[in-house]
Amino acid sequence: MIHRTMSETTPSSGGVVTFEAGSAALRRAMKTVALLAVLWLAGAADAQGRIQDRPNQAEADHAIDQLRSPYCPGFMLRICTSSQAAELRDSIYNLAAEGMTSDQLVEWMIGRHGEEWRAVPKRSGAGLFAWVIPPVVVLLAVAGVVVWVRGHRRPEEENGALLAISDAERAQLSDALREWEEEGGEEA
Repeated sequence: MIHRTMSETTPSSGGVVTFEAGSAALRRAMKTVALLAVLWLAGAADAQGRIQDRPNQAEADHAIDQLRSPYCPGFMLRICTSSQAAELRDSIYNLAAEGMTSDQLVEWMIGRHGEEWRAVPKRSGAGLFAWVIPPVVVLLAVAGVVVWVRGHRRPEEENGALLAISDAERAQLSDALREWEEEGGEEA
């Protein structure tokens, strides 16, 4: 067993303060840390169990995933850490437990906080453009690339003419290659 004593003079106490660091103190500290860890894990597991036991949770989760947080600009409501966002999520879970659908929950929240907090656009009215325009733009861009590539491609006759050579030209090319190799190839 190791037992150390360290002394230090402090001006406020006017004397010597002795610190003891022994195995008994270390064991007490380790027991305290272990107890706190067990309590923390038990509390987290209990909270997780309570969250999963909420009635109609799927509807509330679906609604929460469609909303941005009015309390943490730039973040979704699900990941906002403010206490107001936690209260808003709890309100949504409570309303879902009362029987509201995810669409009704989203509209309830938008009615209280404003349209700018909707993360997923509506599938009707002006929101329909957000669903239709991006795919249309992508299709038009692909079609434009295809048209451009076809317009800048050489006609098949030219490509065939470049590749087709007569037997006399083939013999002349073979003789030129042989001469080049005899002279040293790459040195020339």
